[in-house]
Amino acid sequence: MAQCGAGKFGDCYKSFAHAADEFQARLKVAAYLERQDFPREAIKQLEKARKLRTDSLELWSRLAVLYESEGRSADASEARASVFALRTVAVAPKE
Repeated sequence: MAQCGAGKFGDCYKSFAHAADEFQARLKVAAYLERQDFPREAIKQLEKARKLRTDSLELWSRLAVLYESEGRSADASEARASVFALRTVAVAPKE
């Protein structure tokens, strides 16, 4: 977190990735960037995380909000559709 606070986001990511995994590291760095009001940088981290895992409700939910805040309506709609699809799969009865 100190590295993030100093603006060393690459080093911050590497530390998180070493402690957890790349996907979780990207989410953590994105959350920090979001809290510090760097939405574009947060989106970049989340888009990198999306390449690793497309089945994360948290990831798509956060992307939808950030895309909308940045005026990227088409991307926000796509992210919301992914949230809906993931929720539908999560509650669908298993056969």
